[in-house]
Amino acid sequence: MLSDEAIEAAKAQFLSQNVDLSNIITDAYLYDGIDNHPFVKKFNKCKELAQEIIIDEDEIMSLIHGIVKEMETDKAKKLYVGNNGGYTLGVEILKAIAEQADPNPSRRFKKNLELLEQLELVMIIFLKKILNGYPDLLNPKDVPVFLNIMEKHVTHKR
Repeated sequence: MLSDEAIEAAKAQFLSQNVDLSNIITDAYLYDGIDNHPFVKKFNKCKELAQEIIIDEDEIMSLIHGIVKEMETDKAKKLYVGNNGGYTLGVEILKAIAEQADPNPSRRFKKNLELLEQLELVMIIFLKKILNGYPDLLNPKDVPVFLNIMEKHVTHKR
């Protein structure tokens, strides 16, 4: 039996026993393992870009849009992101954006503030997708980051 056939047989066996496979990226074998899966490569590329001293906001935004789209339709991918540093990625980008107000930020963006408000919104949506259903990922130490963003974008009327 070929490995593809064995994997399909195992999946069929699990399904016949009513095992829920929706939390697992089941097509990783098509790409020679999870590390070569296009979604995982996209996510890892995004994490790499976020660690750069000069962050390419266009590329990160494009990758995050694609990741969010796939997370909306595939629970396994949402779980993968949540379990592999997606929350930290989102918060780090938001912190880097907030740092731009400082005279000497530790990281900069290529286009210097042109797309940062849009990127900030994209990162909030990304984090919302991760945290929806998994609020235990929220670190209380990061609440000030979210409060500052809300304060910046929300106007109170009394």
